[in-house]
Order: sequence, then C-alpha cells, then structure tokens
Amino acid sequence: MLSRSLIAVSLLFSLAGMLRADDRYNDRRYEERRIERRAIRGRVVSVEDGDTCTVLDEAGRRHRVNLYGVDAPEHGQPYWSPARDSLREKIYNKEVRFDPVELDSEGRNCGRLYVGDRHINLDQVREGYGWHHAERERVREFATAEKEARDHHRGLWRDREPVEPWKYRHEHREAYRDREGRVRE
Repeated sequence: MLSRSLIAVSLLFSLAGMLRADDRYNDRRYEERRIERRAIRGRVVSVEDGDTCTVLDEAGRRHRVNLYGVDAPEHGQPYWSPARDSLREKIYNKEVRFDPVELDSEGRNCGRLYVGDRHINLDQVREGYGWHHAERERVREFATAEKEARDHHRGLWRDREPVEPWKYRHEHREAYRDREGRVRE
C-alpha cells in the first residue's frame, strides 16, 4: 500500500515537472513571437522568389521574410523568374522596413515590406507578379490592384488561365516536402 502511494506521488511530481517545462517552452515561444512583431530595418541581401527575400538587420542578423497577402508563382511555374526579377529590382541591396504580421507554417516571418513609403507587397500584386491572398490580406487596395492587373493583362495575367501557386504546390506535393517529410503548403 505504501509503495503504491509512493509511486503515485512520484508520478504526480514527474507530471508536474513536465508541465512546468512545457510552460517554460511555451513562454519562450510566446516571447519569440512577440519579439518578431517588431519592425525589422535592414538591407535586402537576397531575393529568393517573387514573394520571399532575406533581410540583414542592423544587428547583423538575417531574417527570411515573406510578403504578407501575396503569393507569387512557384519555381517551375510561368512568370516565376519575372516575379523574382521584379522584386529583386525593387528591393535588392536597398534599405527596407519589414513590419511582421504573422509566422507562416514554416516559421518564416510574413509581413509588409517597404522601401521608403513604397509598399512592395502591393506593388507586386499591382504589376501582376502575385495573387492577392484575400483570406489573409483583406485590404480593398490589394483586391483593386489585382483586378487592375488582370484587366490590363499585366505580368502573369497575360496567360489565359494562370495556375495559382497554392494549386501548383498541391499538384506537385512531392516536390514540396521538408526534411522531415511533411508537405509544405
């Protein structure tokens, strides 16, 4: 009877220790996410595609960032290269301000990118180098910019039926697996 009581008490202490460790982990993650909300000022050191770049901040840290509310063509899709080149021309080696909005499923910062007062996310959509993510960026300005690009057949809207990047990723799911084998969306 006494041994059962000791086992039960030790299990309770073990469980309590695990919960405290989990709380510390969650507190740290919360702190990291809170810190990520601050604006990042720095210079763009690389442009990966039409909606992703790397910013070197004033402290020398690199931040891989995505343009919030924009989904540009994926590598292998038509207009991938022009979308990347358009973004590169606007921001490469320039001083920028990145206002984080959220972390995406891959843990990257998603936010609004500015060169001076110029809103780069909006420019990419307006020039036809990305789809407006209506469920993420519900600003009428983005919807208007995409409609204008479609109506004037700018960028990827020159195609009769351009394939949305999220559909392309879904169709080419095997090519979009991370190191652990999970599908990136």
